[in-house]
Amino acid sequence: MSKTAFFFFMQILYFIILSCFLHPIHISKCQLEVNGASNKLELTIHVYIDDLQEAIQQSGSPELFLATKKEIANADDYIAEYLSKHFVIKNDDNIIALNWVGKEQSDDLFAFWCFLESDEIDEELGIEVEYSVLHDLYDDQNNILNVIKSDGDEHYFLIRKGDDAVTF
Repeated sequence: MSKTAFFFFMQILYFIILSCFLHPIHISKCQLEVNGASNKLELTIHVYIDDLQEAIQQSGSPELFLATKKEIANADDYIAEYLSKHFVIKNDDNIIALNWVGKEQSDDLFAFWCFLESDEIDEELGIEVEYSVLHDLYDDQNNILNVIKSDGDEHYFLIRKGDDAVTF
C-alpha cells in the first residue's frame, strides 16, 4: 500500500471513529416471550442507564443516581412506572398489567436488563405492543422487539418514533 493510500485510509478510519462519538446510537431492545404453561408474557428489556435516567427525570422524578451507591431506595418504582407508560400490551383491546420483577446491570455496566411479567393473557386473541421507550427523549430512538410465541415461532420488529405499535 502506498503512503498516499495509507494516509487516505487512516483519514477515513479517523472519520468513522469520530462519527461514532459525535452521534451516539439510540437503541433499546426487548425480548417478549409467551410462556405457554402459565399463559403469561415474560419481558426482558435492555436499556442504557443514562438514557433511562434522563427520560425518567424529564417526567418529573428526582435524581435517581441509577447504578451507583447513591441510587435512591425506590428507584425501581420509578423505572417500573416509566416502562408501564412506554411499554403497553393489549390483549383483545384490554390493557394487560405488567408486574415488575427486577433489574440487573449489564456486564458492560452501561445498561440495565429490566424484567417484567404480565398477568395471564389469551394468545389466540392477538397481542398488540406499544413500545415507545425513550421516544420521548430521542427522535432517532430505535427499539427492537423480539417476540417468541408459545409455539416457538419467532418474530422481530424495529419500532421507531411515530410507529410505536405492532400486532401479532
